[in-house]
Formats: sequence, structure tokens, C-alpha cells
Amino acid sequence: MKDDDKSMENQKTEELQPEERILQAAIEEFISRGYEGTRMQGIADRAGISKSALHYYFRLKERLFRAVLDATVGKTIAKLRFEISETENFREKLEVGLRQYYRAITKNVKIVRFLFMEVSRNPGMIDEFLEKGQYRLWLDSMNFELQREYESGRINQITAENLILNLVSMSIFPQLGAPIIRKILNRSESEYAQLIAEREEVILQFIMQAVLREN
Repeated sequence: MKDDDKSMENQKTEELQPEERILQAAIEEFISRGYEGTRMQGIADRAGISKSALHYYFRLKERLFRAVLDATVGKTIAKLRFEISETENFREKLEVGLRQYYRAITKNVKIVRFLFMEVSRNPGMIDEFLEKGQYRLWLDSMNFELQREYESGRINQITAENLILNLVSMSIFPQLGAPIIRKILNRSESEYAQLIAEREEVILQFIMQAVLREN
């Protein structure tokens, strides 16, 4: 990284509130070192504060890890829920949900990779986070609406679980497998990035056509 770029990055970090700086530093540390390899001193150094100042906000690494999950995954899902709830038409709701989910994955691909690694290493904390977010209730609500739309003859029958599995596999795998897939397809980094950007529309049309019935 060039000196000018480092200077601008440091300036942006200093402009953040202490807790925001800590969370930003923690995200970078967790991504680069994993949960077990991350040290509170490393987070403090990256945030530009003392370790005692870090402990004032987050005494335990586990608590900070949960805060990172809330600030990234939790915030994204909360936004997604809100935008979907604000839309009454099911077709529009499906399109909004698909687009926002794909954009969130693309924007936070490093965090997605980190979470996939930590699921096997720290399943307890991930389970606690999911339970706290009441995602089971969200799935039940989605299944209720999908069944209602099916009985009204507007969509083909599909469960929320299968809809999510389709979306997750189509969205995340090209990101996680990018180094291998890019070589198989013989694409440069910029060409593959363009392909990933184009997939938003491809996935949207594929799932919409599979779910919605023609009038």
C-alpha cells in the first residue's frame, strides 16, 4: 500500500468513534487471523488505542466477536427484513429480497469467507447468534407466505428452506471458489469481477422464473 493510501486510511480510522474503530479493527483481525488466532492486543493496535481502552468497551474477545456478528450479518439481515416488510406485493418482495441479499454477499465477501471457516471451529457462538436473531421464526413466516401464494395459484410450490438454499448456493459458491473457478473459466480478476456483477440479474431471473407462475 502506498504511503498516501495509508495516510488516508489512518485519517478515516481516526475520524470514527472509538467503538466503531474497534469493530472495524476487529473485523479485519478476525478475517485475517481467524477467531482463535486473533489477540485483543492486535485489535487494539489496529484500532490505534491502548489495550485498557479496548477492555473498557469489550472485556472479552467472545463478546467482541458477537458484536462483530451483530454489526455485519445481523445488521444486513435486519435491513433486508425491513425492506422486505415495507413491500406488500409478493413479486416485488421477492425481487427486493434477492437483490439485497446478493449485494450484501458481494459487498461482504471477506466476512462470508470468515464465517464459513468459523462455523466448524466455533459452532456454539454461531448457533447462539442465530438463536438470538430468531431466524427460525423468520423462516416460519416465509413458509407461511410462500404457502399462501402457492394456494392462490401465483407461485410454484417451494419451501423457504429450498428457496434460501438455491439463493445461497448460487450466490456464495462463485465467491468462495473464485480462485479455482476463475482459472477454469480462464478469466482475469477484472473479467471475473464483471461476471460476478452480472450474476445479480442472472440469479434474479433464474429464481423468479422458477418460482413465479405466468399469469
